[in-house]
Amino acid sequence: MSTNTGLLRRVKQCLPALAVVVCGLFLSACASSYADGNGRWTGGFFTEKVGPDRWIVEYSANGYTTYETAQTYWLYRCAELALEQGYDGFEIVGSLQLSSLREEPLVVPVVYDDPSKPNLVEVVRLLRAPVEYVPGRVFDARVLKDFLRPHVEGDKCGSNVCPHVHEYLFRGFGKTKAETAPV
Repeated sequence: MSTNTGLLRRVKQCLPALAVVVCGLFLSACASSYADGNGRWTGGFFTEKVGPDRWIVEYSANGYTTYETAQTYWLYRCAELALEQGYDGFEIVGSLQLSSLREEPLVVPVVYDDPSKPNLVEVVRLLRAPVEYVPGRVFDARVLKDFLRPHVEGDKCGSNVCPHVHEYLFRGFGKTKAETAPV
């Protein structure tokens, strides 16, 4: 009976460590969240100032994160960064492309180190008002952030952003119907 008691005692001593391992495995099976990625192994955003008004913005995701989620979080972080730094908008400076086909945009701004993990990295230039909107290149930070907020902070599809029409790639984004009506 003492052998069983000793074994039971050792198993009980290992339970806290086992619980930590199981929780870690469970958390790593979720999509990367919208969070600062510094020091995290599950992904997130990273920013680095590289000039007076230029920043490298990166969103690194894990293998459970959809491209839709990665792009939404990357753009949201760019808008948030511009506002935090006292700017009104931002321009995608490098070769990262946001493109669309027909009425529903197909967005392809992904750089791969590992094809199973979306990783978006690009230099953005922060802009002061007035921000002249250019579809897929130049964005009003407040308008874009307000548009993306429900997707970032709201209900998710699993642990990812739900698919949505990328209206921010259309001409006239952020304008009222009266502002875009033909004269």
